[in-house]
Amino acid sequence: MKINKWQILAACMVVGGGSLSAIAQIDMPILFKSYVLMLPLQAAALMYVFFWYRNRRPTALDSRRR
Repeated sequence: MKINKWQILAACMVVGGGSLSAIAQIDMPILFKSYVLMLPLQAAALMYVFFWYRNRRPTALDSRRR
């Protein structure tokens, strides 16, 4: 099953809205809320870089050298 661009966008919007509303309900100082809001963004960036690097790396069966 192929995932198209709109499905990924909709999933990101739902996760983003859910995380914002969940963090807004937490009783903590405002200074710490900004740090907690950055955690999902950092996790998403790490996952993106990991999968991008994994897909770009040549396999052992690839006879061409780059």
